[in-house]
Amino acid sequence: MKKETYSCVCIDDDRLFLEILSKYIKNLDFLKLEATFTNPMLALNEVDQSKPDIIFIDIDLPEINGFTFIDALDYNPIVIMITSHWEHADTAAKHGIDAFITKPLKGTEQFTDTLFNAIAKR
Repeated sequence: MKKETYSCVCIDDDRLFLEILSKYIKNLDFLKLEATFTNPMLALNEVDQSKPDIIFIDIDLPEINGFTFIDALDYNPIVIMITSHWEHADTAAKHGIDAFITKPLKGTEQFTDTLFNAIAKR
């Protein structure tokens, strides 16, 4: 899936992290941030309707975890999981996760490298 512009959404219950992630995204011309969500249940319907190209999502969310959220979608976006728990890597492979970003973010280079690698997989 190679495009000039990729739409994306961010889902994380940490508002401060969402603000930081949003700034990283807005600094990249080829990404268009459609929305941010702190509540995955509210995000699910919106994401299923708008079908963004890329989803940045935390694993540990209230009500449903990131894996359950991705499994509930009716399409196959590029998924970049946000986590501070590397032990989820094996589970992520079973759910079609394209890449991981660790918390806390380690700078622009980590973010862009992870993003480019996830896009290249498609």
